Amino acid sequence: MFKILKVISITIIFMVFIFIFIPLLFGYKIAYITEVNYDFQAISAVGQWVGAIIPIFLVFLSAFITDKINRAKTEITTNNIATIDYVNEMIEELSNKINGMNENGLNSKIETEEERLDRLKNKAFKYVSISGFAKTQKVAEHLNISKEEAFDVLNELMRVDGKISCGGRASKDNINNVIWLKR
Repeated sequence: MFKILKVISITIIFMVFIFIFIPLLFGYKIAYITEVNYDFQAISAVGQWVGAIIPIFLVFLSAFITDKINRAKTEITTNNIATIDYVNEMIEELSNKINGMNENGLNSKIETEEERLDRLKNKAFKYVSISGFAKTQKVAEHLNISKEEAFDVLNELMRVDGKISCGGRASKDNINNVIWLKR
């Protein structure tokens, strides 16, 4: 906030210096001359044109800024998804190494159905949270499960846990059109 105020005040001081002090140094005087006939209709016409053009310019400027922000969000989301995939690959490699050690005689724990569901729900929640919004197919690919099973996991996250919400009708016949969002 302080930076913005600093920039604005420096800009105002700079403009005053350029438009008032420099002309005064060269001998110009700012005075109202009574002998000059001002054409107020011409001044009004210029003001009306400026008043019509500037809002149009501002609309295009706001659209441009919004587009830039959306592109930045998309890039961040893409980078986050790539990071998640990389971390998941590392976790998978580690789990394969651990499984290899378990096959060599170490005690291995068998995952129950509840533990598997909790693991899938946590992975799905992380994916939806980081990506911003996700379709059921993308979550299924991320979890390496079927689209229907991913829908059941996401539906439980929404209805039971209340961690996510959805855009669209959350039903089995509408799996391809549901968008999942973090609450």
